[in-house]
Amino acid sequence: MVSPDLKLLLIPILSGLIGWFTNFLAIKLLFWPHEGIIVPKTNFKIQGLLSRRKTEIARAVSRVISEELLSSGKLASGIDRDMAIKDIRKSVDSHVTERMDDKLRFLPNNIRRRVTEIVKQAVGRGVSTSLSQNFDSIVDNLTSSIDVANLIEQEIMSLNTREVERLSFEVAQRELKFIEYLGGILGFTIGIIQILFVWLVY
Repeated sequence: MVSPDLKLLLIPILSGLIGWFTNFLAIKLLFWPHEGIIVPKTNFKIQGLLSRRKTEIARAVSRVISEELLSSGKLASGIDRDMAIKDIRKSVDSHVTERMDDKLRFLPNNIRRRVTEIVKQAVGRGVSTSLSQNFDSIVDNLTSSIDVANLIEQEIMSLNTREVERLSFEVAQRELKFIEYLGGILGFTIGIIQILFVWLVY
């Protein structure tokens, strides 16, 4: 037969286990079940929170990111003006060279190269001047046409729930384990308080 003192000692142990298991189960239910399960003879559906609310979560996250973290204005400010103009100029030079070589292939090589270089320099200067004068307006038009919120929402919706679960546990494994253990600690503490209450009252 179990002694009264041993029964009292079991209270914080059981409370701790219940607290740990409750938090463990709550974390799992964020993801599980991945697919909805209908309880037989009822319309009650059991499904993980992230799976069930994926659309709402994707929409809310995309809105916050697009409005607070990655607005069109911030996208524009993140573009390196000089590097962008340099890359565009390089692309234009390459295209001009390719087109001139194709159109003037009947000319001797040295003449064709000379003409190509003259045209390339003239076009390149014009492109560089135009970009320098209108760069801000061009970038503003480009970035304002990008629907950041929709892009982010589509990317989130394309993620597999199992992949989200794996990434979440990889990134926040320590914090999630702490939540589990905290449930056990709180449960154990409540058990101790219960013992003290019983000891004081009885």
